[in-house]
Amino acid sequence: MATFKDLNNNNWEIKITIGDLKRVKSITGHDLLAAENDDEVPLVVSLHDDSMLLADVVYALVKPQLDAKEINEEAFGLSLGGEAMANAYNALVEELSNFFHQRGDLALEKTLQKIKFTIKKALEAMEKKIDGISNEAIEAEVEKIFGEGSQKSPESAE
Repeated sequence: MATFKDLNNNNWEIKITIGDLKRVKSITGHDLLAAENDDEVPLVVSLHDDSMLLADVVYALVKPQLDAKEINEEAFGLSLGGEAMANAYNALVEELSNFFHQRGDLALEKTLQKIKFTIKKALEAMEKKIDGISNEAIEAEVEKIFGEGSQKSPESAE
């Protein structure tokens, strides 16, 4: 079982069973075993890119633990900072991968790992590309679009 911590230092266990998957589908309308969501995007990509969707899915997965601690959905959401969300995503992907492996569906397990790797590499490439853009180049493009004086503050324009 994979775990993650929230901002309140609570440990949450992510596990994937058919019962958990049914609860996720009932609460969120999303089938975690579906290869794609309604937009024909792999669901694991949507979960990475859509923090609200990820929070809803994680909430559904840990709901029995939340109920035991008498923590409601809003309080749980307030405890999910950026690091907790990243760790929750990784825990979810790890558990989905384990589920596929245990089910003997190695193709889905490998697909999931390749998608996660692709996301990581795409983000690294975007970061490198962004780092390569100088502030001077941005200023020059803004100047081309808006013309002379575009860098003056509203107060200095008077």
